Amino acid sequence: MNNSGKSWQSLIRHELNNAINTIIGYSSLLLDDFQYEQEEDLTWIVAEIEQIKAYGEQLSCQVKMTLPYNGAEIECNPKIILETRITLAFALFSSVYAIQRIASQVSEGIPPDFVADLQKIASSAQRIVNLINNLSLFLESEILSLKV
Repeated sequence: MNNSGKSWQSLIRHELNNAINTIIGYSSLLLDDFQYEQEEDLTWIVAEIEQIKAYGEQLSCQVKMTLPYNGAEIECNPKIILETRITLAFALFSSVYAIQRIASQVSEGIPPDFVADLQKIASSAQRIVNLINNLSLFLESEILSLKV
């Protein structure tokens, strides 16, 4: 991946948005698919998937507020990275954990055809957690790849 010219904030924002867009996109696909399902007992699943999508949209807004596109370059040093990690964790983790909880509950009652999409949602939520928890390592590897 060639990230020349990108700030470390834009690298993080890009990775977070990829995972968030997967959550929103797959929840939208599932909602579209479920509108054609005729089973009455699936209405609770639709409500839960709508909640996942709403959490995904909330995550997107929180990333925009935490890592705005204002163009101001902030120095990449350990203290700033730690502060960013704490801010992101505080802003995002409650929504991410809610997505994981709902995805786990829904996967037990969802028709088998839809399990793979739900797993992609759960996997993307875990990607967000891993990225924030390992922010320093992620930045170190990305910045090293820029210097090569």
